[in-house]
Amino acid sequence: MVPSRKTFCLILTLFSILAQMPSGCEAGLEYSQSFPGGEFAVCETCRLGRGKCRKSCMEDETVVGNCKLNIFCCRRRI
Repeated sequence: MVPSRKTFCLILTLFSILAQMPSGCEAGLEYSQSFPGGEFAVCETCRLGRGKCRKSCMEDETVVGNCKLNIFCCRRRI
């Protein structure tokens, strides 16, 4: 028995929608939650926690790595 074309399209559409949903770790407030100063929490990838996660680094900071997608680990220039 061959499924009908409408059934196939429905299943394909549902699969496409589910594939685009973020996984459990990306669905939380971790990406949007920031501190009152507009800065994100100290990022894990910076050495000894000296960097901060931001969408763009300030003028007196350099990029030393990535925290998450489109968020950079910024560190003060020496």
